[in-house]
Amino acid sequence: MIVCSRIMILKEKQTTVKHWMFTAVALIIVCILFINTTAYPDVKHRSKGQWWIYMYTEVLPSENKYIDKARLILKNLWNQAQRSGIKPPKLIVIPRKYDQEVTSQAFILPDSSLIITESLLDLTIAKNEADEATGEARLAFVLSHELTHLLNKDHKHFGSVLLFQKIVDKNYLKDARLAELHADENGIFIMTMAGYKPKQVFDLDGTNFFADYQNKIRKKLKLPEKTKNDEMHPEAILRAEELRLRLVMFSDKLRLFATGIERYHQERYRQSEELFRTFFHYFPSREVANNTGLSIFQQARNRVAGCKDLHYRLKPAILLDGKTRGDIFIDYIKKSQISEKDFIACRPDAQFRELIKSAEEFLTLAEKKDDGYQSAKVNQAALKIIEGNYSAAIQAIEPLFLEDPANPYSKTNLALALFLSDPEGYRSRSLSLLREISAESTIYQQTLINIGLMVKVDE
Repeated sequence: MIVCSRIMILKEKQTTVKHWMFTAVALIIVCILFINTTAYPDVKHRSKGQWWIYMYTEVLPSENKYIDKARLILKNLWNQAQRSGIKPPKLIVIPRKYDQEVTSQAFILPDSSLIITESLLDLTIAKNEADEATGEARLAFVLSHELTHLLNKDHKHFGSVLLFQKIVDKNYLKDARLAELHADENGIFIMTMAGYKPKQVFDLDGTNFFADYQNKIRKKLKLPEKTKNDEMHPEAILRAEELRLRLVMFSDKLRLFATGIERYHQERYRQSEELFRTFFHYFPSREVANNTGLSIFQQARNRVAGCKDLHYRLKPAILLDGKTRGDIFIDYIKKSQISEKDFIACRPDAQFRELIKSAEEFLTLAEKKDDGYQSAKVNQAALKIIEGNYSAAIQAIEPLFLEDPANPYSKTNLALALFLSDPEGYRSRSLSLLREISAESTIYQQTLINIGLMVKVDE
């Protein structure tokens, strides 16, 4: 009996344990479901990209072939617009079926999530599939516009998501409209620096993407009561006209670049640096950064002009970018010869080293804006040569040479870097590389100088 009683008690305990286990599991499941359904409904979570993914899901590249292209465009734009302290943007695409549930087809959040809908891809890239440049440019403009809001931290002034705010204050409305116009202007600059054509967005021939965007997309949006007429966003015609006027004013700034080129040719390198620096403030493109760095580089070279040391007498190839993506044209620089009289012993001073460092910063920035930008790579190698860091020069220029062995600039700098690193070991190859440069080359004269110096090295 005692044994049987103990067995019965044990079974009861097991049943009780199982009951509590099932109860606990059930409670955990309920909690998970509750958490999942209440994690993001609060308005405050709208400032985070995960809230949008949770509420509306996210379109993946496997579901829309244009998403990868859109991400690449955004990456190119960010290379131009990036600013320290600001998180790189992440593109999130919302399904087009939710067009009626959102207040904009494109907006950026404080956490750097850039939200767009599939309908925007339809209107830009998909619609212009036969004209790839137009589709990419129009999407680039919209994304650049939103990046400007991020860079200016407009969410701190107008709310986490600008369009969610109810407009009741006229001053608020005025400031919001100005922010939109500024985003248009800066957006045009960013996309232009990234290599996209602004004329595809609006042009004097009547092209007006603002109108297309407003008529075909924004009319479908579910706007707050106070924004039924899209008061925050200026009308399409007004936006285009304001942007045209702003670009007319900017055209005066282009003279800074042209004058900088002129001063560089005159060997007034300090003045060209100042002009390029000033223009960089308005248009911080790769070529402006390159030319600023090159102007500083030339000042550094002047600090050691007439030096007897061979690596200061040899002339590395450099490239002044005479054409900015701001539509300024001028020919490649034709380097002047270094005077060979009154040679002195080389003692690079502190200012020389400071100039070299400053030049390197700008050339690095130029390359960072476009990792395929050849001018910056050529000039980086030239900088390393005059600095005496030949291994770094070879490392910088060799990939460019292997990519295009006929390029006279990369060929020149590779020849000089190899020769200076080991004059006896690389003399034959270096001379061979230089002699391959044709008489038609723009750097033929300086090539002859380099060949002559290499031949006379024993003297």
